[in-house]
Amino acid sequence: MMMPHSSRYRLLSCAIGFGIIIQALPVFAAEQVMLKFGMLRQAIAVTELSNFAQTGQVPSSLQAYMKLAKKRPEEVRQALTRTVKLNAVALDQLLKSPTGGAVLDQVGEAVYSSTSRNNRVALRTALVQSASNDGQLSLLEAIQNYPTAQVQVESSRVVNAYRQLSQLEKQIRART
Repeated sequence: MMMPHSSRYRLLSCAIGFGIIIQALPVFAAEQVMLKFGMLRQAIAVTELSNFAQTGQVPSSLQAYMKLAKKRPEEVRQALTRTVKLNAVALDQLLKSPTGGAVLDQVGEAVYSSTSRNNRVALRTALVQSASNDGQLSLLEAIQNYPTAQVQVESSRVVNAYRQLSQLEKQIRART
């Protein structure tokens, strides 16, 4: 059945308008990180964490946490900024596979939302968005792009999360 000419134009106009509105909406990203190490918990603004990663200056909100968790600032900076090279399209495709789902579950033990609903989807969104900017991915970028107001980070599991992302890099290289 053919749609009347005026209805097609109205439908097309609505679709274009919807697309413009969606593109104009701000992207929701994490504003705060809840760092966890055993029983220790420390909330920090993503901007403070980013500034620390760039400058090495430990914010006062992190000093006591690092001391109690016995973490050296340089070690934490490296964990935040170490990158893996990943093509965003290939990464997205791989993360939608059963293997990618397993990786998301493992990385999701280190980085997750406070509600833990749809964590796989949120984590995949953060990882792909991070890789889409420059073809590289770091833990800090994933935190910055996490699509909830607060993201939880299990400090003791960050190294394993990085290993999982490195394995993804190798799998993607092997496929191309």
